[in-house]
Amino acid sequence: MKLERWRHLYLYAKYHYERTDIVDDLKTIIAKECLLDKSGVSSAGVVSVLADAAWKHINTEREFKELMERISPDSMEMRCRRLLQDGTPYDYYTATINALLGVLSMVKVYSNDEMLINLGEPDFTILPESESSKDFHRREAAKEES
Repeated sequence: MKLERWRHLYLYAKYHYERTDIVDDLKTIIAKECLLDKSGVSSAGVVSVLADAAWKHINTEREFKELMERISPDSMEMRCRRLLQDGTPYDYYTATINALLGVLSMVKVYSNDEMLINLGEPDFTILPESESSKDFHRREAAKEES
């Protein structure tokens, strides 16, 4: 099965890579994949690439409406985030990026041992491995030893 075009975005959404600054991290991934200098990748470019990866996983009108609701500055999610984050102002790009990452994070990779989407292995020369990914690999290695 062919590797998924934006596989590192899926792997990032699924917490295989360490997260520091989400927008900056995604610019790093996109720049590496497109052989660009990171300064040439804008927040709007990040949204465009994420939308390109995510659209095919939005299967119903309801899912699309839920995505749009999550992006809205008046949504319950955004109001709660502002309260919890000491009144951080709403930012369209950040809200859209987080919503689209949410779509990618929920994409099913396997079903009954059948690969549905080929994400390959993470490339830790792009971004460092996340702690949750390290923990997973430690547990898998311990299973193999027993």
